[in-house]
Amino acid sequence: MAISSHFTSALPYYFRALALEPDNWSINLCIALTYIHQAMKRQTENRHYGIQQGLGFLQRYYDLRVTPTPGGEGPKAGHIQEAEYNRARTWHLLGLTHLAIPGYEKVLAMSAGVLAEAEEGGRREGE
Repeated sequence: MAISSHFTSALPYYFRALALEPDNWSINLCIALTYIHQAMKRQTENRHYGIQQGLGFLQRYYDLRVTPTPGGEGPKAGHIQEAEYNRARTWHLLGLTHLAIPGYEKVLAMSAGVLAEAEEGGRREGE
């Protein structure tokens, strides 16, 4: 639905899904990007409102993605890297490169930790 040129038509479906699963990081990310993409259109009515709403849902997504799991296990390095990338990419989309570049650099700096975690996970599965 969000792939079409009518971003706002996807929002009611996303909000229905959010009502069923408010802690679903994926739904929060979709809502955030829908608001931001809608706000960036040339003929939007209230650009600031859309960006603010989008950033609010983006922060909720980020918090959900980097929060430790209920079992007490900390967030995976790959999830943190993903959340940082999506945040930096959003800053880039908004033209805020002074915020995006440090975010991208942070993502690249995490690569070694993500690879190490993936290798460790592969060893545990192979045991």
